[in-house]
Amino acid sequence: MRRKWVITDGMGQVRIVEGAGVVGLQPVLHPGESHTYTSGTHFDTPIGKMQGAYTMRCVIGNYDFDIAIPEFVMEYPIVLN
Repeated sequence: MRRKWVITDGMGQVRIVEGAGVVGLQPVLHPGESHTYTSGTHFDTPIGKMQGAYTMRCVIGNYDFDIAIPEFVMEYPIVLN
């Protein structure tokens, strides 16, 4: 139903991105199904990190629940070499 990302660049500058669905989509998944998509963000530094959550809805019980996305690092490959 919704997404929220906390995006932190290498200088500690934080941006929060929130919105409906997954890149504007709200796919309905049945048991055993999956959904994939590609997304991205811009950093002013060659390294940064993100963490966030998706809010999903169980249509059988008609309730919302959050799925946490643990923090992960995004880096320009040459930076660590």
